[in-house]
Amino acid sequence: MSLLLPRLKSRRVERRRRPSLLDLEARCLLSAGVVDDPSLLLDELPAIPAQTAPLYPRASDEYQGYVVAATATTTKNSLSAVPALNSLPGAKATIYLNFSGDFTASYGQYSSISTPAYDQDGDPTTFSDSELASIRQIWSYVAEDYAPFNVNVTTVAPANMGHGATQKVDIGGDGSWTHQTVGGLCYVNSFTAQSLPNISFVFPGRLANGDPKYTGDAASHEAGHGFGLEHQSKYSGSALVAEYYSGPGTGVAPLMGNSYLARRSIWWSGPSDVSSTTIQNDESIISSANNGFSFRQVASSSAASPLPLAIQGGTSVGASGLIVLGQQQDFYRLDVGAGQTTIKVSVPADVNNLSPVVTLTDASGTTTVATATVSTTDFSATLDVNLAAGSYRLVVSGGGQYGNVGTYSISGTIVAPSTTDGGGSLGGSLGGSATVAPVRVGPSRLAVTTVDASRVGISWSDVPDGAGFLVDRSTDGVSWGVLAAVGPGLTTFLDANVLPSTTYFYRVRTAYPDGGTPASPTVQATTAAAAIPFIPAPPAAVGNVSVVSRQAQRVVLTWTPSTSPVSGYQVERSTNGKRWTVVGQVSAPTTDFADATVAANRAYTYRIRAVNPYGLSPASRTLRVTTPRQVVHLMRRKWR
Repeated sequence: MSLLLPRLKSRRVERRRRPSLLDLEARCLLSAGVVDDPSLLLDELPAIPAQTAPLYPRASDEYQGYVVAATATTTKNSLSAVPALNSLPGAKATIYLNFSGDFTASYGQYSSISTPAYDQDGDPTTFSDSELASIRQIWSYVAEDYAPFNVNVTTVAPANMGHGATQKVDIGGDGSWTHQTVGGLCYVNSFTAQSLPNISFVFPGRLANGDPKYTGDAASHEAGHGFGLEHQSKYSGSALVAEYYSGPGTGVAPLMGNSYLARRSIWWSGPSDVSSTTIQNDESIISSANNGFSFRQVASSSAASPLPLAIQGGTSVGASGLIVLGQQQDFYRLDVGAGQTTIKVSVPADVNNLSPVVTLTDASGTTTVATATVSTTDFSATLDVNLAAGSYRLVVSGGGQYGNVGTYSISGTIVAPSTTDGGGSLGGSLGGSATVAPVRVGPSRLAVTTVDASRVGISWSDVPDGAGFLVDRSTDGVSWGVLAAVGPGLTTFLDANVLPSTTYFYRVRTAYPDGGTPASPTVQATTAAAAIPFIPAPPAAVGNVSVVSRQAQRVVLTWTPSTSPVSGYQVERSTNGKRWTVVGQVSAPTTDFADATVAANRAYTYRIRAVNPYGLSPASRTLRVTTPRQVVHLMRRKWR
């Protein structure tokens, strides 16, 4: 069966696939990324086992990860009862997790696709409380996977479902309409390519009855295809060993490989299924200009300009943060009195990608005082150390490890510093042993400095004795959320997570080491209407590929030119429908090619791609050509 589904690619050297005819046993599979040949790629992963251990969600705040607590009742709820969950409202891009069922009129060669609601109890017309809890967990997994990026993972249908704005993930059913046993499918680059449907499909019926871990991994995986990712693969030399790499056996595995059984499913940098020498950097591709969004903006810090820790009651400390890249280091100022200090850096239960690397240094950041012990079960990192009174730096990072990213929270207890502790919370001795309460003031002169369709900039006056600032944002001037933490001495902030034609309110609070956070007056800004962006795009596909002549050792092809501006055309050939080879390239406006590398009496399949500076077009329809037998002239001996 030939399923003519194009796949948009941005690389020139590629390997393409279509399924061969095999007898398949029943499998629960991760993905069947829609391929650029006339077929869907069949993922041949091992069967998914039943879940062997429960998941333990916990409550969270902005940066403590995206875990929503489950309920224990068994009430039947309507399909409209899906909880409204958002990981980053106002982000540049949206991943819409649709659990309530959908109808898709066409998807490549498929038509009239009815996706049922997410279902674990055999009743797709309602949601049980248990199913709603699973939905929350699935969202938690995907939200944590995409936390480093300027992406809102949501269960609420966005107003803008267009390309470059939203990647919809329909989660439901078993995908029987694909006539394959797969766990999901998606067009590569469908998020931005106007010629492709920006929809991913995940089939929980093939994922251990909608197991939240498997379904969450599959949703992140298929959305990753939409953002341009191939599969992370394993090779022996140049030979493909496993198209879906399951990781090195250390409990981590690539989301774009086979991550079902890994404790941590992370973004990866390694050889893709294109070839052993094609290294795919997942994070760079997702955050590339082609997708129109980048990494999430986080406050920068250093030993000289550390972030503040919130302090309650003088002895309890806390904060939350986000590691966007493995090499990022978050410095926090920690002022203590002499005695025992205990600090714990936690990550979201069960859904974490981050295994934090935590150290305590002196105030200059040059001398390591202690290194945290990391739990092998929940990946929390704990410092328990007896300290001399003074100022220290708590450093949280990804240890320079690729993909070791995600949200975290800090909690702990300290001995409250006094004014006589050199380098303590008031910066030194005020004479004698008296404790002097500081005067706490909020920043003044808060003003909007920049506003357009995608950014709002603000500035304020410095408060010299503060430990930094907290920037709050609201859309109604009533309900506020912390947008960022800014180090001491910094008096500007650029909010790049805004929507066009939207009014925002801002205030800035001074963060004092003892927990005081007086606020500035508020300001408001209305962003401009969005301009129509120019999104560089690969060309449209060519059409009408045909044979001009067919000889034993020569095949001549021609095709209709692409309707887009192109610099040339690439001719690809396969002998088995699985591995494709570039056999020639011609410059525009040439639209024919002679392949003189064929053998007699052999079957070949050809396809053509247009090329421009922004990449390759989807593949044309394939053309199968069988060369004739070689004519052999025999010399006959004449007998007399």
